[in-house]
Amino acid sequence: MTLPPLLRFSYWFNASPPPFSTAVGFGLLIFFAVLLVVGIAVQVIAPRQKWEKMTKRLVARSGYMLTVLGSIGLVLYALSYERVPVLSARLGFLVWAAFLAYYAWQTYRFVRVEMPAVQKRREERERIDKWIPKPNR
Repeated sequence: MTLPPLLRFSYWFNASPPPFSTAVGFGLLIFFAVLLVVGIAVQVIAPRQKWEKMTKRLVARSGYMLTVLGSIGLVLYALSYERVPVLSARLGFLVWAAFLAYYAWQTYRFVRVEMPAVQKRREERERIDKWIPKPNR
């Protein structure tokens, strides 16, 4: 039984892997470039929006994540394109995918755990603050 190429140890740890096919290489280049451009655009546009504080923080995190992943991806692609020994190993793309999974988990946790907790604390504070006397000015 032969394993598919993605499941072979030599595919990921080959010090001098063969280059990507033209279509796959071009697709990766476009994908990483789009990640970088969208990340930069989000970081430039988001601070000017009149959003809630937590939404701004979420968008800023996402913009940072996209910029970092796009930049690292373009560096990995350049190393692979130039066929630099050891540095062009496909293991770098596996590490990149691990960073993507980590950032996605952090974003998910922020949206599903931290944002509702902050909203709940804010509502509780507003509920209590309406009964506290305000200072006279």
